[in-house]
Amino acid sequence: MAKQTYIAVFLAGDGKQLHFERFGYKNTTTIIKKLTELFTGHWSFVYKDIISETETMEIYATPDGYTREKSPTITMLMKGELLK
Repeated sequence: MAKQTYIAVFLAGDGKQLHFERFGYKNTTTIIKKLTELFTGHWSFVYKDIISETETMEIYATPDGYTREKSPTITMLMKGELLK
């Protein structure tokens, strides 16, 4: 099993965590690409509600494979729309 290197957290406008995904990739650009594929691919209907409620997506590094860092590596405003 690959070591978890990043975690993507999807937050509502009030700061409530809606969903998260774990990744073992080395680059954050790969994570954004894979999330876009996930949200627009075959299983997009599963994530429809999450996407519509998401205000902000934050990607955190997990150096030890479990615990995320205190500040996000990347923060993206989604405003209920797909990543571009």
